Amino acid sequence: MGKHGSDYVRPDKDFFPTPAWVVEALAQHVNLKGKRIWECACGTGEMAEALLSCGATVYATDVVDRGDKKQAGSLDFLADSIAPVQEFDGIVTNPPFGPRGKLGEAFIESGLRRIKDAGFLCLLLPSDFDAASTRARLFGDCPQFVAKITLRKRIKWFDRPVPCRPCGGTGKIDGATCLSCKGKGEKMVGPKENHCWMVWQSNLVSQRRAPLIMYSPVDAWRAA
Repeated sequence: MGKHGSDYVRPDKDFFPTPAWVVEALAQHVNLKGKRIWECACGTGEMAEALLSCGATVYATDVVDRGDKKQAGSLDFLADSIAPVQEFDGIVTNPPFGPRGKLGEAFIESGLRRIKDAGFLCLLLPSDFDAASTRARLFGDCPQFVAKITLRKRIKWFDRPVPCRPCGGTGKIDGATCLSCKGKGEKMVGPKENHCWMVWQSNLVSQRRAPLIMYSPVDAWRAA
């Protein structure tokens, strides 16, 4: 099912639990082992757990407390809040997207401020998020933008049925059985959006270099 589609009501605060394989795909290109990672939109802890499995030390926060034991506390990442640890190596999260992607942009801006002197920022975003000319300052014109890791598998955020659109959930079209849902009135919707990891790194050297374009999982069939 798509994260930003219109087949269902948008979850509160853009809460989309991230499957573990997505973090493992990041770890194929970004060394997470032994790193101190701030997961700043942890939700119920799925990504934090996956980061731990990749060998990272994780400090998990969210704007709300969802009751996960791994969460260090409630913290608004977009405000001038103090980080949950004095020093961290990187920030890794699946940020809320928000209407017209404005929350996603705000997470990039806040992340860049927080890694100004040291560290890296990895955000899971739609693959075309860097295409808008208004976001050039965050990507192509940003000296800290170092890599885009395109996922070769689409993410399935939820595994639940939605009303069938052709028949409006009735299971019938002009009195005949709806072929799309086979008369059930609902159907499971598969993933339909492409995502990637966008990576920024603090850069104390003024020389600009072109960002890397990579793909993951390296062996895509293993994530099936």
